[in-house]
Amino acid sequence: MAGVGTLLGTLLLYQSLTRGPVTIVAPIVSGHPALVVAIALVLGVRLSAVQWVFFLLTMAGVIVVARSAGRFEEPGVHDRRELRATVAIALGAALAFALAISAGQHAVPIYGSLQTVWVPRLVALVGLVPLFLLTGHRPAVPVRWWPPLAIQGMLDAGGYLALFSGSTGPGSEIAAVTASGYAIVTVLLARTILHETMGAAQWIGIATVVGGVVALSL
Repeated sequence: MAGVGTLLGTLLLYQSLTRGPVTIVAPIVSGHPALVVAIALVLGVRLSAVQWVFFLLTMAGVIVVARSAGRFEEPGVHDRRELRATVAIALGAALAFALAISAGQHAVPIYGSLQTVWVPRLVALVGLVPLFLLTGHRPAVPVRWWPPLAIQGMLDAGGYLALFSGSTGPGSEIAAVTASGYAIVTVLLARTILHETMGAAQWIGIATVVGGVVALSL
């Protein structure tokens, strides 16, 4: 489950980032820790009243960001149907990552952090094979892109290793929330490099998502 969730989440994330705008996609996907908490609730974990408040606040922030996508409507660039599809894809990525992390956190006490990182990667790699066959694509990457992709892979694996290393003991179900801080960096990069404009509703939604997940981690 962790491997399939990682594969689907990554594919959907990159698809939504490619469609853009990044300042809408990144905050929505970064709300996945709240879904990790939701899964924990289904499995019997109980939250305090304060945790409930920040959990609902986080979900409200995701909704605000999603609804603010309408301001990016532009004929020939982003129409309403396309933006709604992008939001749906980003929400799918968030759900897939939440399932992957939740499954991984349950595997850590049994198999340890290292195996919980590499076994799902192996499953995801095997899962890519039929996708290549069905789409007719082959995994051809120009040599000049190997170094940055290798760095990306090491950072990705290192991030999951750090996440799962902190996913033992009481409160492990909300350990993932601190990792959502990457959304701040992603949004700032989109703002400075891609020159994406930011509306007041977006800023409020992003602040709500980040503030909610940070509060859940305390």
